[in-house]
Amino acid sequence: MSAIINHDPQLARRIYPVEIPRLSAAIDSDPVTGLIVKYADAAGLEAGPGVLTRDMSARLIHAADREFGLLAEMTIGAVEEAMKSGRTVLEWTCPAFVESV
Repeated sequence: MSAIINHDPQLARRIYPVEIPRLSAAIDSDPVTGLIVKYADAAGLEAGPGVLTRDMSARLIHAADREFGLLAEMTIGAVEEAMKSGRTVLEWTCPAFVESV
């Protein structure tokens, strides 16, 4: 992506790409769990015990192909589905999580 941006001088002046390293289940499981909790809290949901495990974080990292943006999208999708269905607890059984892991 940066090669394409740098190829066009006008675009290169307007965009500063930030590369986010790929996630690792061994290193990033705890921060991913924290991310899930923060999204749930922001939506007024409780993060259920099923989503607060290192195993769940590792599964999400794998399902997202170790891409942070995709993992965030899947988490937001699960939060949206929980809210639309009137749930008060975000669980691993939310369809967005089930379909991805």
